[in-house]
Amino acid sequence: MVMVDNVLCVSQIFFYSTGIYRNAGVSENAIEFAVVGTCAVNVFMTVVAVSRIARDSYRWRGGATGRALDSPSMGSNPTRGNAA
Repeated sequence: MVMVDNVLCVSQIFFYSTGIYRNAGVSENAIEFAVVGTCAVNVFMTVVAVSRIARDSYRWRGGATGRALDSPSMGSNPTRGNAA
């Protein structure tokens, strides 16, 4: 559900971005560059976020917090050891 909300929100931003920039006082000639810049920032931040998640998730899951968060999905209770 969160993925759907994110996709819809991003789509709305790009759909209404021309009007948003126009209402903000950006000149008509610069609006298309502002929209392209917005898309570029979105792609760049997505790449950064995915690479950070991929890199940090291995270290994060190894600690006590990672075990506590993973344990409900794996059926174990961290307070009682590995018993299911």
